[in-house]
Amino acid sequence: MKIVDVFHGKTGGGYLTQFSPPTGPITYLAITQDMNGNFKFVAAEGVNEEGTPEQIFGDPQKEETKSFLSRFRNTN
Repeated sequence: MKIVDVFHGKTGGGYLTQFSPPTGPITYLAITQDMNGNFKFVAAEGVNEEGTPEQIFGDPQKEETKSFLSRFRNTN
C-alpha cells in the first residue's frame, strides 16, 4: 500500500493498493476505509448458488440464498 497525491483523478491523496492474489476460491475482495481512518479488509470465498438469473432470483434452492433475497423483496 502506498499513499498517492492524486487518487481517482482527485487531489488530496488516497491509498493505492496493488497486489496479485493467487488463483483460488476468493470471489470478492475489497479494502475500504471508514471516516475514522480505520481500514477494513473484506473477502468472500466460494459460490452460494449457481444458475440463470431466473433460477437464482425466482426459485433459489439454498436456504442462505432465500434468506438473503427475502430481505430485499417487497412483502406487500
